[in-house]
Amino acid sequence: MDVEIPSDRRDGDVDWSELPADLLVTVFTALEIPDLICRAAVCRSWRDHYSSTRRLGLCRNSHGPCLLTTSPTGVATLRRLSTGNLYRVPLPDMPPSADTIFGNPYHHHPLPPLRDRYVVGSSHGWLVTADELSELHLLNPVTGAQLPLPPLRSLAPVRLLFRRNDLATFYGHSIRDITPMRPEHNPRVPILIHDAAETRYHLYQRAVLSGDPSSSSSSSSRGRNCIAVVIHSPWNLLSFARLGDATWTWLALRPDCLGYQDCFFDDDDDGLLYAVRSCGEIQTIDFSGSAPVVNCICVPLKHSFDRANYIVRAPWGDILQVWRSFELDDGEEPRTYELAVFKLDLATEDLVQIKDLRGHALFVSFGTSFFVSVNEFPVLTPYCVYLAHDSIKCRRFKHIAKEVRVYNLQDDTFADQYTQSSWKNCPPPALWFQPTCIRMEQVNMEILKFLRCMVIFN
Repeated sequence: MDVEIPSDRRDGDVDWSELPADLLVTVFTALEIPDLICRAAVCRSWRDHYSSTRRLGLCRNSHGPCLLTTSPTGVATLRRLSTGNLYRVPLPDMPPSADTIFGNPYHHHPLPPLRDRYVVGSSHGWLVTADELSELHLLNPVTGAQLPLPPLRSLAPVRLLFRRNDLATFYGHSIRDITPMRPEHNPRVPILIHDAAETRYHLYQRAVLSGDPSSSSSSSSRGRNCIAVVIHSPWNLLSFARLGDATWTWLALRPDCLGYQDCFFDDDDDGLLYAVRSCGEIQTIDFSGSAPVVNCICVPLKHSFDRANYIVRAPWGDILQVWRSFELDDGEEPRTYELAVFKLDLATEDLVQIKDLRGHALFVSFGTSFFVSVNEFPVLTPYCVYLAHDSIKCRRFKHIAKEVRVYNLQDDTFADQYTQSSWKNCPPPALWFQPTCIRMEQVNMEILKFLRCMVIFN
């Protein structure tokens, strides 16, 4: 392409906003999210062309995995696995919550998006985070946008604790055994008591979303259809809420509605959840009707006290279980020592171990598990499961497994992905994360100003 440069323009004095629109759109369609957002922040013209690219549905559908970590200063770091580059994005403080207890403000200062947050899960490019009072919020680490979830006090087993001589002073939570299927249960007696900030580390096990909550506003019908699901103590119960609900609803339809370890929504619109229990049983939970419907599609198999179970839909259609077994290393830290992947045979309800991921790599951590094509991202290794931090949901260990490792299904070997110093001491857990294509108008202006001079470094 020949471009005529005016004679009065100095060498190197190029106005990037004058690049042809078709050329910019062609380039934008090939970029991954971190690079795309950086280019959109160059100038107003490039930002407009980014918006057009997204509006026309031209953004690439596949995005490479990033390892998401944060720093005590409130900066989110995305380490792209495909290039090794780091992208640092500042997350500005957000306004305080309007929630109250007995008429008193629940939060007395601005909420830091990640600096004091505990990451409970991730779905569709959003994080589910718990703040310093253990309240849950949805956070998009690329845009800085936040959305509220129902208050913790509406979760069935939770009670708020107040000072005996000052009932207006809230200081913590008690967690009660509300499961009537347990003969020793007594809902009046707390089995766990924690300070407000500590509750999140002991209460929440996993959180997932049925779709992208930013696809429309919470007041629209589709926004209301976004369902948040939380697996929580005691006994790994499951509660859910639609975006905009005032309370959580506890799933207590059957005696076996407990012991959940992982779950995923099969489709953004049909409201069907697949959940795996600690015994290996798989249930489907249909949220499409007026009340949830629970069915078992895989009978209980094998229970282990040192294993975490994951469930994921493979790109080729199979439902897979991942068994991740832990042991304590020399420093008394939990570490994965064994991993196996099984596919569900729906006809026999049996699990069949597999060693071939059909040209994909699997990513497992605090967030929803996902696959990435090795053909699209050749830096990835086929037949491999990429592990990151996760809570230890089995009874023997009460810690977080702080490891970023790769397991090869073919030769049954583990390899560290990064040096320990690069991720082990980050405040919230490090997790595998896939950014999603977003509307440019959603990007917080403080982030946009920073992105104009973003430094990408190795």
